[in-house]
Amino acid sequence: MGTRRRFTLECRRDVATLVLDSGSSIASVARDLGLGETVAGRWSKSSVRGARLPSRGLPIHVRWKLR
Repeated sequence: MGTRRRFTLECRRDVATLVLDSGSSIASVARDLGLGETVAGRWSKSSVRGARLPSRGLPIHVRWKLR
């Protein structure tokens, strides 16, 4: 059995930004980065809701979505 990978908040925010800014599907971004679709989707949804992912450093159009 493998060890569980841990990701920093910055990494999670970057993945969410990639999904939101690129226009690509969550599945394709997750596949490109070697992540599970569920994880990438959860991070993206959390970013939109503003939960646990700081909005600092995000592009203005993403910050507007967080309001």
